[in-house]
Amino acid sequence: MRKLILLIIFFIFMPVIVSAQSQALNLKDTVIGSGLSLSSTEDKYVENDKQVTVYLFRSPSCNHCHSAIEFFDSLVEEYGEKFKVRSYDCESNSSNRALQKKVTEFLDINAPNVPLIVIGKNTFYGFSDKTKDKVVEAIEKEYNSKVRFDVFEEMEKGKTSSKKPKYIIAGILIIGVVVGLILVVKKN
Repeated sequence: MRKLILLIIFFIFMPVIVSAQSQALNLKDTVIGSGLSLSSTEDKYVENDKQVTVYLFRSPSCNHCHSAIEFFDSLVEEYGEKFKVRSYDCESNSSNRALQKKVTEFLDINAPNVPLIVIGKNTFYGFSDKTKDKVVEAIEKEYNSKVRFDVFEEMEKGKTSSKKPKYIIAGILIIGVVVGLILVVKKN
């Protein structure tokens, strides 16, 4: 009986114990880490609290992700005072993958792969030449907005834009544990 209870507790808390922490890089570190050559970010990329945060979920082996990184690097010269980048490697960090999933669920969008770019309420799934003007537009719009939307701040506040009930998974887990314990107790 004790072994079963310990096993149940282990499986409940195992995801918390095993998961690594999410790790975000700024644009300069992302460019360097991607093996790309620095152009604008080398000396001109400076972050401050007035800038719009651009969230980039990416993979080091994704060509579209590399194109997005190079594009953001090229924007620093003209738009650098308006944005900063938080880049999440979703290939080698399982917590970053989980974070991307939470963001997509919160925003109620279908973007299971990379690159995913989030700027305010604007999301861009994939990256191409057609995306570039829209990304710049989103940065400008969010920067000039009197009321900015930051997905991570909104998630932290506990707001939900999703129609899914909040604690459904936790509820299912608790019910499962309780039912399992009742069945074990009845057997003994």
